[in-house]
Formats: sequence, structure tokens, C-alpha cells
Amino acid sequence: MKNLAAGLLLLGVMRHFLWEHVEAQALVWNLCGALVIGALLFQVWRQNRSLTVGLVALWFLYEEALVAICSTWRIFDWWYVGQGEEQCSARLGFKLGALSLVLIGALVTKVASHDRAADAP
Repeated sequence: MKNLAAGLLLLGVMRHFLWEHVEAQALVWNLCGALVIGALLFQVWRQNRSLTVGLVALWFLYEEALVAICSTWRIFDWWYVGQGEEQCSARLGFKLGALSLVLIGALVTKVASHDRAADAP
């Protein structure tokens, strides 16, 4: 528990204070937020290792990894992102959100079938 408390404190400080001292504040805020969410998701998965929770956590981690990777990439190699446009999609030239929607659809199906199986007598 001591390591968990220290880790949470470090993540909280990163998320709420370190980003203020750099030029690309919004991108560092996004990056720190993705790291915090990723760490918390990993802890949730460690405490409940069901396949369904693992798949949902894996999708969520994928989304947060995109945020972290694209924010870091954009800090070092700036590109234009239009209003309402996804940051990674603007760089790559195709809509990554479409892949996310397919993954979400598959997860909804998996979660729904898992819930039905859990409710069956």
C-alpha cells in the first residue's frame, strides 16, 4: 500500500502541477492525464482480472496511449489540428476514431453477453 500511495501522489503531482512549467502546457496536461488514467486502469485490472474487465481496460489503455503518444509527438514535431479534429488523425491523415467505434461495438457486445451469462440461473 505504501508504494501505491507514493505512486498516486507522484501521478497527482504530475497531473496537476508539472505541466504548468512548460511551453506546450495543453499537450503536457493531456500526456500526464493519459499516464494517470493508464496507471489507474492497470490497478483496476490487477484487482479484477476478469476477461471482460481486461478487454474494456485494454481498449481504454489503447485510447490513452493514443493521447500520450500523439501529445508527445506533437510537442516535438508540431502539426496543425483543425477545430473538432482528432489530434492523431490530423497527423496520420485518416480517422482513428472509426477504429475506436468498431472496438467499442465489439466491447458492448462482449459486456452485454457477459451480463446475460451472469444473470442466467
